[in-house]
Amino acid sequence: MFKNLKMRLDRWNSLFSNPTRWAWLLAVVVVALNLSHLSTFYNFDGVACAMAIELGNFKYLLHGNHLLYGAAGWLFHSFLQTVGLSWRAIYSLQIMNILLGAWGVYLFFHYLDRRFHDLCLSLCGTLFMAFSFGYWFWSMEAQVYLLGWVPLLLCLMMLNELDGVERPFLTGCVWGMAVLGHVVHVMFFPVAVWFLWRQSGAFQRKPVPVIAKFTVGGFLVVAGAYALAGFLVIRPRTWGEVTAWLWGSAAMTADRSFAWHGQWAFSNVPVWFKTSLRTICFLPCDREAYRLPAFPILGRYMCSGILWLLITVCGIGFGFRGKIVWQRHRDLLIGCLLWLASYGIIFVSWEPHTVVYRLTDLIPVTLILLALSETLLKNGGKNIRLIWLAGITFLFLNNYFTAIRPLSDRRYNRELAQAQALQELVGEDDFVIVARQGTDLVYLPYFAARKALPLPKIWPSSPWVETIRSLSYGGSVVWVAATASSWEHWATDFPEFILNKVSYNGLTLYRLDRKNA
Repeated sequence: MFKNLKMRLDRWNSLFSNPTRWAWLLAVVVVALNLSHLSTFYNFDGVACAMAIELGNFKYLLHGNHLLYGAAGWLFHSFLQTVGLSWRAIYSLQIMNILLGAWGVYLFFHYLDRRFHDLCLSLCGTLFMAFSFGYWFWSMEAQVYLLGWVPLLLCLMMLNELDGVERPFLTGCVWGMAVLGHVVHVMFFPVAVWFLWRQSGAFQRKPVPVIAKFTVGGFLVVAGAYALAGFLVIRPRTWGEVTAWLWGSAAMTADRSFAWHGQWAFSNVPVWFKTSLRTICFLPCDREAYRLPAFPILGRYMCSGILWLLITVCGIGFGFRGKIVWQRHRDLLIGCLLWLASYGIIFVSWEPHTVVYRLTDLIPVTLILLALSETLLKNGGKNIRLIWLAGITFLFLNNYFTAIRPLSDRRYNRELAQAQALQELVGEDDFVIVARQGTDLVYLPYFAARKALPLPKIWPSSPWVETIRSLSYGGSVVWVAATASSWEHWATDFPEFILNKVSYNGLTLYRLDRKNA
């Protein structure tokens, strides 16, 4: 009997001592958890991409800042339709992101296991990243940033192993794929050079050929993809159209000129730091941005407070064991700090409050925390694993109950409910004037199948006024959304019209009626 019991225990230990099995288990758990809590937040960019996929217009899919996502989404949606899963593109994009998120979890666990050779710490680090609010939530939303996250992690894995040094061209090609995921990953270049340098004595003697091969690999992938997209799909007629396409989100002004979304100021640094914490933990200040009601104060502040306590403990650990940590993990720590600083150059000024931009920061942050934890374990810190497990537990509870669970409930998406109510009030041939910013612009055509007309970018705009006037005189009913009703030019540019307020099922709209009709 004891012999059979010992054999079963040995089989159980061999089963769960295999890192690959753990990686697969984590990936499957992430997929199952996220599929059962599919987000109903439906951010603006994701819905706009889903609209472009269903229209089949690649000019709207091949965005200058993130060339790969729209095309990948179209291919994935087409594949699902081919195998008989004929749902809307927004769900295809969400499922694609869930699979990308699971792939990232799988790769990250493998990387941590090879780096630290500690199964428990590798599990803790992977779960910390997977249950961080930024990674968890944006793995369930249709959004571009996760598609660049995965090849960036692959590039890091290659750079920290001999492959990156022996095959710098291939490593550069993988980095190029990350840049196609989002152009901001060009900022990874100094990090890559650092790891190449520290990984190989040959590189230290002859650095130029290795850097050149890495750079050429990335350049060929990026330049080739943009050239094909430009010549085959975008087909710009002037140099101004080329630059406007490449600038992407930075050229959304009325004249399609470059405009930075922010400013360089030291006051942005604390905002940037706070966003780093918000990327890890859903905080009370995020409630309004994600259109959520208030939650029980005790639960929110208890979980967030424990996370702060864990961060404080890590800080104290660095204070007492910082020298040893530096000696054991000097190259890794410098690379991670260089990573945060390089990306920080952009995001301290470009919308420093936006969480989704900071997903890739989770990689160096987790590596720094694990470097500290591994050193503490080697120097008598026997309780560090318990601290990790407690921290991950409360991180999960905080982010699940205050964000993930409610964001999967349609009742909390008021804009979606309003769009569906509007569908009952507004006819198929009617037009709805909406503000230029806001979800109405994409929710109405996508979820309500109604025509949305945005307010003009610049004023005066005689063609836009004449278009609205001709629609009304032509027999079409023109509605004005509540978000656009406060526009200051209604009385001056439409003197023969009046805005009549209409309320329906809690929805407020205004009908543009002629005064003498």
